[in-house]
Amino acid sequence: MSLAHVCRSAYARTTLLALVCALSDSSTESASAMFTAPPQTMPSGSGTPEPSPWIPINDAPSGGVDGCGDWLWLPYRVRMVAPGPTPPTQVPFSPTLSSGNGTRRLGLASGSPTAMIGSYALSNLWIGPLCTACGTTDDAPETRGSAERSGFLCWFPSVSAAGEELASPPTRIRINSTAYLHGRIDLDFGIVLAGETSRLAIGGLNVDVKTSGDPFSSKIDRAVADSPASIKVNPNAVHASSAQSSGLSAGVTLGADNGGSGSVSWTLGGSRAWIELNESMRCVEWDCVMPNGEQKWYFQQDASMLVDAALIYGRHAKVDATVEFENFLFETMGCPSCSSTQATAPGPQASGGTQ
Repeated sequence: MSLAHVCRSAYARTTLLALVCALSDSSTESASAMFTAPPQTMPSGSGTPEPSPWIPINDAPSGGVDGCGDWLWLPYRVRMVAPGPTPPTQVPFSPTLSSGNGTRRLGLASGSPTAMIGSYALSNLWIGPLCTACGTTDDAPETRGSAERSGFLCWFPSVSAAGEELASPPTRIRINSTAYLHGRIDLDFGIVLAGETSRLAIGGLNVDVKTSGDPFSSKIDRAVADSPASIKVNPNAVHASSAQSSGLSAGVTLGADNGGSGSVSWTLGGSRAWIELNESMRCVEWDCVMPNGEQKWYFQQDASMLVDAALIYGRHAKVDATVEFENFLFETMGCPSCSSTQATAPGPQASGGTQ
């Protein structure tokens, strides 16, 4: 029995959906909770919200013989992939001192995970203006990992009362895949007293996110290919005392390259510096498509992250990075919403290649 026949009824489709979600090692929500989305709104001329013409696709088959067929979107939840999450881990200081402390971590947000977070926090003990028995982390280990959220877009043709597949009219369909990236680095080398060696506080991060997927249509494929976004401070930013960075104003050496359109800024003053980065991934595009027979496409949001820091007799080095998985859905304007001359059959022949 083919997958199309299994999915003929609303009950059978719901059963299939629940089975697919149960097989996902990252899905803990019920099918109804996962795919129930509030109606989108758009501002009207009077300022009163109006329902959006775009309707999220989920397990809501038309259940008739109208010839429109049924779109289904089966997304999984965010999950970590190799090398997996790093729980809060102690970072050793040299010499080993009870006054020095540091932790690093990387994983999913607690509760209902929709974000991957990473952090580095290194501190020496300071009493008043003095650093008591300061240490160094030398080559502190970096922390890196990745997370993903995947899903299947499916289409099944309508079947007539006689059991025949009906040709589908063109449908306007849209991908809506967005994410938000944030990074913050706080560096403080402390106060350098006469006769002391120089102090350094170092921090770095690298966060990337993109949408990828099977060939679907030329417009949507281009949006997917152009979706990567990133924030990074590489090489690591260094905030050093004047003895280390002789001739530089405020005793600061910073290296920051965001690698994208995100903004990089830092505040200099005394012993402390900050770097703040913000960026967003937006992959939103629509096209008119006319499927021909039962089809399925795989799409995915991918994110990778690296956080790193070091402390050389400095006061503290703190790094925080977050990538929030936001929209990840397909929407349609219903059937029909395009003229047949605008529509193309989705797949490699329509996009001219693969992602």
